[in-house]
Amino acid sequence: ELVLKPERGYSGKGVRVGGVNPDGDDAVALALQEGHYIVQERIPLKMWAEEVPVFDLETGKVELKQVQTDFRCLMGPEGLMGFLGRFGGVPTNVGSGGGVQPLAVLRSDMTVRDGVRRINDAILETPPGDLIEAVELQRDLALEHHFSYLLGPIKICLRPRLLSPAQMDALGNYCAALWLDCLKLEKMWIAGELNGVIQIEEDELQIARMQPWGGSAAIIASDGLFSFGANPE
Repeated sequence: ELVLKPERGYSGKGVRVGGVNPDGDDAVALALQEGHYIVQERIPLKMWAEEVPVFDLETGKVELKQVQTDFRCLMGPEGLMGFLGRFGGVPTNVGSGGGVQPLAVLRSDMTVRDGVRRINDAILETPPGDLIEAVELQRDLALEHHFSYLLGPIKICLRPRLLSPAQMDALGNYCAALWLDCLKLEKMWIAGELNGVIQIEEDELQIARMQPWGGSAAIIASDGLFSFGANPE
């Protein structure tokens, strides 16, 4: 199964996912009509899914719900700088109804799966009044700090996403390699070796060639669909 998505876009607009959007002919027709679409192999949904507690303010009930996750690494010249975790449906973009998920490093000897299970169980056993207070605090802080997007205040997951120190180290190596790849790709682009792949407007091309990046101070974001060990078995 495949994923079709615009070369340039935002908030998951125009993305079509095999098995999620059932009409394949319609997806292909949209891509052909709009043009400039990317075709990718779909990563199995279970690989980047986790169960999180979701609290319903109207019913006062909390239950586990399987959601999709993604993980954005932020990097600079010195390497890994930070992360952004998101959760939601397909796609997970906030503009498509998704939200953000706090992140936490699991420093004990237990597995990520066991850590997630313990946190989920603790939240499920929390009195509704305490959960209401937590959800309202999240919402109030989002408004206070203008943490909003197209659909209003951004949803915040009740449970943090866990990763281990070893996974942090691996992500650091990933970011360092990605930075070097970007440098190499820019050199190839300046040399004209990517003309058949990268197509941008002539005025944009002239501006870009005026001052090549060359690895100068910048923040690069890379979205990834990772399993840290808590995906459905």
